[in-house]
Amino acid sequence: MKKLAATAAAGTFLVAGGIVGITGTSAAAAPSPRGDAGVTRVVLHIPNCSGCSITRLRGQYYYGASKTVKNGKVSFIVPTSDTRRMAFAVTKSSVKVNYLPLLVMSYSGKSGVYTSASTASKARKASICWAGTKSSVAHLYFKTSWVTMAGFPTGTTKVPRVWAYPSVGSIGKWSIPASAKGIPGTQNNASCTS
Repeated sequence: MKKLAATAAAGTFLVAGGIVGITGTSAAAAPSPRGDAGVTRVVLHIPNCSGCSITRLRGQYYYGASKTVKNGKVSFIVPTSDTRRMAFAVTKSSVKVNYLPLLVMSYSGKSGVYTSASTASKARKASICWAGTKSSVAHLYFKTSWVTMAGFPTGTTKVPRVWAYPSVGSIGKWSIPASAKGIPGTQNNASCTS
């Protein structure tokens, strides 16, 4: 585990953001990916973000190596107990900002909601932490739109706004300033409040 602050100190974040929708399969339908009890394969379906790097987060720490979105998806094998309160950050070399964009699990705080890009762009609160699963496989579906934002240190850059589509069970709420256009971000912490 490494602190997010250490990542920030290393230089400018190159970022893309996103959210997730979920469907799970039972252990009978899909056995545990490695045959281990208590392991879940989390598959994030993130369209329009090819080449984006996704990192699993929990509080001030990131877990394991970032993985690159290929063919609209990326997957992680994690302890099932770690899925609760898990958050995800997104980066890409073309995105020049001084914060780490985060995937949104829900803007409404409810699961099963199909939030439009227009509604997402006006959101002032978002849940970034997943409520988790007990399944051996979980598929989370996102929608991605690229938003022109102020760049760092100067200029403008396109930042991905990635949100669960439909929204999934989530924990906590983050405030989002109007200038962030519905993209939550952090420089050192991705904690959930409940």
